[in-house]
Amino acid sequence: MLKTLLKIQFASFKASLMRNRRRQAKGGAGRTIGMALLFLYVIVCFFIMFGSMFSTLCLPLHQIELDWLYFAISGLMSFMLTFIGNVFATQTQLFDAKDNELLLSMPIKPKFILGSRMLLLLALDIGYVLLVMAPAGVVYYRTLGASPLGIIYFVISTLLLPLMVQAFSCLIAWLISLISSRMRKKNVIIMVVSLLFLAAYFYLYSKMGDIIANLISNGTAVAVAFKKYAFPAYYFGVGIAQHNLTYLLLYTVCTLAAFELVYLILSRSFRQITTAKKGAKRIVYKEKAMHRRSASAALLQKDFRHFIGNPMYVLNAWMGEILLVVACVAILIKKDILTELLPILNGQGDAIGLILCVTLCGLSCTNLITAPSISLEGKNLWIAQSIPVPAATVLRAKVKLQMLLCIPITVLTAVVMGLTLRLPVPMLVMVILLTAVFNIFTALLGVVVNLRFPRFDYLNETAVIKQSMSTMICMFGSMAVVLVLSLVYALLLSAASPVAYLLGCLVLLTAANIFMWNYLARGGSIRFAALQAD
Repeated sequence: MLKTLLKIQFASFKASLMRNRRRQAKGGAGRTIGMALLFLYVIVCFFIMFGSMFSTLCLPLHQIELDWLYFAISGLMSFMLTFIGNVFATQTQLFDAKDNELLLSMPIKPKFILGSRMLLLLALDIGYVLLVMAPAGVVYYRTLGASPLGIIYFVISTLLLPLMVQAFSCLIAWLISLISSRMRKKNVIIMVVSLLFLAAYFYLYSKMGDIIANLISNGTAVAVAFKKYAFPAYYFGVGIAQHNLTYLLLYTVCTLAAFELVYLILSRSFRQITTAKKGAKRIVYKEKAMHRRSASAALLQKDFRHFIGNPMYVLNAWMGEILLVVACVAILIKKDILTELLPILNGQGDAIGLILCVTLCGLSCTNLITAPSISLEGKNLWIAQSIPVPAATVLRAKVKLQMLLCIPITVLTAVVMGLTLRLPVPMLVMVILLTAVFNIFTALLGVVVNLRFPRFDYLNETAVIKQSMSTMICMFGSMAVVLVLSLVYALLLSAASPVAYLLGCLVLLTAANIFMWNYLARGGSIRFAALQAD
C-alpha cells in the first residue's frame, strides 16, 4: 500500500512540473529541455551565492584546525534554508490536503498515508540540502584536496541531513496546524509566522560577514558552544572533517531517532489531527446593503480576496514587494546606507540610476500573482467562463490586480531611493517609468503564459503557486529579459547615454505590453474559453 501511495504522490508532483495532457505529443522534448535549463539556472545561482560565502570561510577555519566547524556551519545553513523553504509546504501537504478525508475513509492505515507524504517531502528536502551542501563540498575539497574516504563521509552525512530537517518541519507544521485550526482567521498566524521566519533568515544572511569574522576570531569559544548546545551539528562536522566513524554513527542515531519519533507521534494522531472539528468561533451572518460594481471591479475584488486569503500565495507570489517594503523602511531609518555609495561612485548619478533600475526590475521578477491565477480557478473555472462578461475582462482583471499590488510600492521605492541617492531628474523619471512598465510586463506575461500552461489537477494550491511550469517560466523569463537588456548595454552600447538607453527599453517594453494586452482580447480569450478543468 505504501508503494502505491508513493507512486501517486510522485506522479502528482511530476505532473505539477511537466504535464500538459492535451498537448503531450507536441513539444514534449522542448518542454523537458526548457525545464532542465531553468533548473540549471537555479543551481548555478545558488552555487555562486553560497560558493562565494564558503570560500571566505574555508581556509581561515582550516588554518586554526577547525575544519569540522566549517561543515557544521554549512550543515546548519542547509538546515535553515530547507526548513524555511519547506515547513509550510509540509503543513499543507500533511494536514490540509484536499484528499485527506477521502483516503482516511478507505481501508488504508493512516501511517501509510503519512509515510508516503513524508517521503515525498523528504525527496524535496534533499534538493534543498544539496543547494547548500554541494557548494560547501566543492569549495572545501577544491581548496584543500579530496580523499575517497572524505567524500564518502560527506555524501553519507549530507543524505542523512534531510531526515533531521523533515522531522523538525513536521513538528512545527503540526503545531501551526493545531494553533491555526482554533482561529477563525487562521491565515493571519500563518502569514505572521512566515514573515518572522523570512525576516530571521534574511537578517542572518545580511549579517553573515560579521558572523564569519566572529567565527574566525573566536573559533574555540564557538566550538565549545556547538559541542554543548548543537551536538548533532558537532557530530556532523567532526564525522566529515576527521573521517570519524564514531561521530558519524552518533549523528546517524540522532537523525534516525528524531525522524522516527516524530513519525510515530504523528502517525498515531494523524486521523485525529486531520479530521478534528475546528474550534473557531462560527461566523454570524449580518445583513448588509449590497453595493453595485462594474464587472471589472467585481472580478478584481474576487481575485484580491482569493489572493489575500492564501498566505502561501502572498508569500510566494508577492515576495518582491515585501522585500521592497523592508528596503524602504530601512532607507528611511538609516539613510546613510545608500548615501555612503555616493563618494564611491564619484557622483555618477546615471550609473547608480542604472544599477537601481536593474535591482528594482530584478525584484519585480518575483511578483508572480498572475502566473498561477488561471490555474487557481480550479474546478470553478466554468463559472468564470460562463458569466455574461467578455473573457478579456476576466483575464485583464487578473492583470490589474498585480498592477495595483505591485506598481505603487515599486514606484514609491524608486522615488525614495532616487531622492536619497540624488539622481538627476531625467534619470529618476526614467527609473520610475521603466520599473512601472516592467511590472505591467510581468503581470501580462503571467496571464499569457498561464493560458498556455494551465494546470487544474492539483491537491492543494501551493503546488500550483510554487511548482507549476507557468510560474517558473514567468519568473526566469522576466529575469532573462532584465539580464539581456543589461548585457546589451554593458557589452554593446556602454558609450550611449544611460537615459537614452532606458528610454529605448521603455519603448520596447511598452510595445510588448500593448501586444499582450490586445492578445488577451483575441487569441487569449479564445484559448481561455477552450480550457477545461479536470
